Amino acid sequence: VLGGCWAKVAKLQVDSSEARNGTLNLNSQNLDDAGAQCIADILSRRPQAVTSLHLSATFTPISRGVFGLLGKKGGVNPANLTLLNLSSNVFTEHDVSHFVKAVERGGMRNLRRLILHDARLGSQFCRMVHLFRPVGGLDNLVRLDLSGNDLDKEALRLFTKYAAWMCALRVVEIQRNEIPFAKLH
Repeated sequence: VLGGCWAKVAKLQVDSSEARNGTLNLNSQNLDDAGAQCIADILSRRPQAVTSLHLSATFTPISRGVFGLLGKKGGVNPANLTLLNLSSNVFTEHDVSHFVKAVERGGMRNLRRLILHDARLGSQFCRMVHLFRPVGGLDNLVRLDLSGNDLDKEALRLFTKYAAWMCALRVVEIQRNEIPFAKLH
């Protein structure tokens, strides 16, 4: 796990040409809170807005630091995000709580694509499903990837209840979940 001493690597990632175009790719960087804070400090001094944030396979489990990146002091304004990739991370109940707070606090109204595949979401997903209601903070979502999780019938039933009101939602990926073929309603 790379911590606060990670500043030089973080600076290279943040100053890359992708980052100058609004994409910040921190996939597979296994950061801790100190490393995430280092990135937040660097980002807060940049004039370019981050619109695509890739944090796949970065935190195992996701530390509080990733959610510290999102917000006024975090360097990534959630309102600017159109893509958020948190796939292949481990979401505990605690992490889901932080994610919900980050969405509700930051207003990710411009988020079009949320990637949560292989995040080991199971019963925890029921705690975040209310984010998909019309005023939940993700109402402009076009694509949601929930494949490779442990979603159960109850989680999907709750999700379909809220997703029916999401006018922009076009694609929901749920492959590789053990879902019974019973009616969800």
